[in-house]
Order: sequence, then C-alpha cells, then structure tokens
Amino acid sequence: MNRFNAVVAVAALALGLCTLGCQNPQQEEAATQTPEPVTAAPEFPRDQIPEAEQVPVEPAQPALVETPEPDYATHEITTIEPEPAPAPVRTRTTTAKPKERYAAPKPAARTYVVKKGDTLQKISKQFYGTTRNYMKIYQANKSKLKDPNKLPVGTKLVIP
Repeated sequence: MNRFNAVVAVAALALGLCTLGCQNPQQEEAATQTPEPVTAAPEFPRDQIPEAEQVPVEPAQPALVETPEPDYATHEITTIEPEPAPAPVRTRTTTAKPKERYAAPKPAARTYVVKKGDTLQKISKQFYGTTRNYMKIYQANKSKLKDPNKLPVGTKLVIP
C-alpha cells in the first residue's frame, strides 16, 4: 500500500508542477505584450471627389415610317412559273441477303483412315499444323474410339 501512496503522490506533484509551470510563462508574455493602438485610415478629401454628371433622359418615341398603301387597281399581276424539278438522283439500292450468305460456309467433314503407327497427335499435326487439337478429333470420333491413346488400324476418323 505504501508503494501505491508514493506513486499517487509523485503523480500529483508532477501534475501540479506541470500546470503551475505552464501558467506562469503565459501570464508573463501577456503582461509584456501591449496591444498596438489602432489608427484610422486617412480619409479622402471630399473636395477632390468629382461631381456626378446629370444627363437628362428623354423617353423613347417609336419611329413612325409612312409606307404608301398599294393601289391594287393599277398594279399588274404577274405569275411566276415554277422551276422544273431537278432530275431524280439514282441511288444504288441493296437488298438484304439471306443469313446463309453472311456465315462462312462450313467445310465438308474430312475423313482419315488410321494407319499403323498413327496417333491422334500426329493426325492433328497433319491437318491442323499443331498437336494441340488432338482432343477435337477424339471428341468428334468418340463413338468409334474408346481410348484416345489406342487407335485401331483401318478406322475411318472424321476430322472436324
């Protein structure tokens, strides 16, 4: 318990010194600083201000323009012939084509007869230029092939 009392006493002393030490410099600074007197800005001499000019404003009058009335009895009536219509412009008309012509034609299914030593990778390289498409060939011929690694000789394969 003595240790607790000692800690509380030290904390109270530190707090008291801190608040006492913080207040004294503020009071001294406030006492040494005196506010500067506020001086009013010099006033502009009134005799140098020019007088505003008074311009008389006249109400606007609408301008009346006299136009002579036409004498219909003495005027001759002329008819204006319409200009001939311009020749019709020939435009190129296109008709919509059936959708079959828009799509690229499907190539006919190619067939290949398996020879001794053939693999799906070799056949893919021959037709596609890469061995990566061997599964396409297998998927197209799944009904004929049980295993993509075993090709019976003489089997007709459809090459998609």
